Amino acid sequence: MSTTPIASPNAARLTMERPQCNIAYEPADDGRTRKEDENEGSNDYSGDDVRGGLHRSLLRHVVSGCGASMRNEKGQALVELALTVVIAVFLVLGIIEFGYDFMALNVIAQATASGARAASVVQVGSRGLCGKITDDSAITGDTGIVKLQIGSVATASVTVVQTPTPGTAPCATFTGATIPMVKVTVTGTLPYLFGLLGSTAFTYTRAETFRDEGR
Repeated sequence: MSTTPIASPNAARLTMERPQCNIAYEPADDGRTRKEDENEGSNDYSGDDVRGGLHRSLLRHVVSGCGASMRNEKGQALVELALTVVIAVFLVLGIIEFGYDFMALNVIAQATASGARAASVVQVGSRGLCGKITDDSAITGDTGIVKLQIGSVATASVTVVQTPTPGTAPCATFTGATIPMVKVTVTGTLPYLFGLLGSTAFTYTRAETFRDEGR
């Protein structure tokens, strides 16, 4: 029975490309032939370019190296997945935060407009000489219209200013060029839901002006 000649130990290393790793085969240096290894049950050969006997330990070493490479790629995939999840979570929380703040500021703006509308029609019993508002608790108080509408959404401080300032008798006569106005200003702090930017609240100011119908 003929045998395949053994390549010399100095022969060039033969390589074959496989997915995700490079497998290198070296000729055996112990005088074993491919046929002899096959007779012993070795089936670690592949490729027509491989000649002679192979060290099974070498093949096992190469396979181990490929497995390590695959494990490294799996670890990299896990890191990328973790980063993607973190970014996605922050993005979702940011969208929720923005939506809540937008809604809260809209509530505050509506409450300010309601307060200015109420201030513009304060009745005579709550006004003094020349239409000056002497009791604005229905607007600025803790149970006033503005704070009741804002509720627990944010803290609020309410002020009412009449323009021009009502004087003493004789009261001013207004013409089309000068119209009495009343302005309601609401200031306070609006807390964040999640505090993604490191702060717990931000300051807001809203103001509305109506014609002062009581003057």
